Amino acid sequence: MRFLVVLSLLVLTGAQLFPFWNSGNRDRHDGYQFEYHSRSHLLVVRDTGNCYLIHADKSLVDTFVDKATRDTVEDDIIQHIKNNQGTHAESHLGSLTHFHDILTSAECVRRKIYSLDYTFGTATSSKS
Repeated sequence: MRFLVVLSLLVLTGAQLFPFWNSGNRDRHDGYQFEYHSRSHLLVVRDTGNCYLIHADKSLVDTFVDKATRDTVEDDIIQHIKNNQGTHAESHLGSLTHFHDILTSAECVRRKIYSLDYTFGTATSSKS
């Protein structure tokens, strides 16, 4: 536990000293914050208590960066989250090891972390 506290403090300090780590795009949509971390090819989606981490391939990045299609991809991701489709619980250390993004580790402190297997346009309806 001490290791996580020390690591979090180091990350927060580093993030203050090196704000250019995350050159990407940010957006808010329906209570979720979307943030693309270009350095680690990671799309981070946060709500009040959770972080969802999505490996962002070129087609997802292109769709997310384009303002004409951004709302559509964000709606699709939110549908995945609400349907619990493709979500896998991650530990903080596991997400750091898997995604290699220190900034995300700092931003997701005190939140549950999930990796989200995502391909654009694959959300299923939860209607019965």
